[in-house]
Amino acid sequence: MAVSRPLVAWPGLRWRREARRTGGWAGLLYVLPALALLLLFEVWPILFSFWISLWTWDVRAVEFIGLANYARLFGEGFVTLDYNGNLAAGEVAATLIVTVFYVLGTVPVTIALAFVIAYLLFQGVRGLALLRTLYFLPYVASSVSIAIVFGWLFNGRVGLVNALLAGVGLPTSTWLQDPTPAAKRLFELFGSDLLAGWPDLAAGPSMAMVVVIIFSVWSALGYSIVVYLAGLTAIPRDLVEAARIDGAGGWRVMRSVVWPLLSPSTFFLLILNTIGAFQA
Repeated sequence: MAVSRPLVAWPGLRWRREARRTGGWAGLLYVLPALALLLLFEVWPILFSFWISLWTWDVRAVEFIGLANYARLFGEGFVTLDYNGNLAAGEVAATLIVTVFYVLGTVPVTIALAFVIAYLLFQGVRGLALLRTLYFLPYVASSVSIAIVFGWLFNGRVGLVNALLAGVGLPTSTWLQDPTPAAKRLFELFGSDLLAGWPDLAAGPSMAMVVVIIFSVWSALGYSIVVYLAGLTAIPRDLVEAARIDGAGGWRVMRSVVWPLLSPSTFFLLILNTIGAFQA
């Protein structure tokens, strides 16, 4: 005859369960201050912003309008009518287009120039440490002071850039006050009116945007060069020497050996510069 025995929890198993339960509450207490700050400074502003977007905030009165602001944002914000009654890009669409122009004008140019300069500097140039410091200075310099210098350079009346253009017989520009697309200016320089009837947003970035792109590329170029120089230092010299022994020239070595091995650095710079361009 089988005798049933009551199940008795082992002391060790009971201690583990209590420790696990206590440890869970202790972990929650540890993250509670950070969670409170996250709710206070991140989640609450988002929820409150959505709440006030459902109202019209006026000095005289506050009126609940529901989703009318969002309807106007995704309606008139993207497509509207100009003074002649023709369809035109709204404020939101124009902002997105200008942002795309800025990102496409800064990120690829910065990465390409940084790779070329870093590769040339890595070819046994004397004073590499000094050159690396000089290229990195614009990245750590004050953005306000750099902007003031660029404002003087591209001044429409007394700027150095206009003086150089006038000295070689090229047309000058007001630059930072010129909304004309740079592509239109370029075609006009060669006597072509190909883009004359195009809307400004469809013809590319304006002359003012070109100046901003040059400023951004020059400011961020030093950091990208340093990252590429660090990646070039990590490439095994044996691979480069083996490629040269096999008969590969400088261009082939750079394209087939160096560039693929620098893909982690390129991906890092692509993500970093893209985030910075969208935040600018």
